[in-house]
Amino acid sequence: MITIGSLVIFGIVLLPVYIAVIAAFIGKPRQPKFAALIYGSALALTIVALVGIWIFGTIVSLIIP
Repeated sequence: MITIGSLVIFGIVLLPVYIAVIAAFIGKPRQPKFAALIYGSALALTIVALVGIWIFGTIVSLIIP
């Protein structure tokens, strides 16, 4: 189930990251190392956000059954 928090994080908060990734790959001059750095940062931020949402949800579900 997709929550409103997930939509806000992945749709609005990460929008600048998405734009930077697209610009790194389709912009000129192309810099593959920079594109890989941006892509890796975006992937790491996404994983951290998902894990954080999962941990927070688990804690809340234990406190409020």
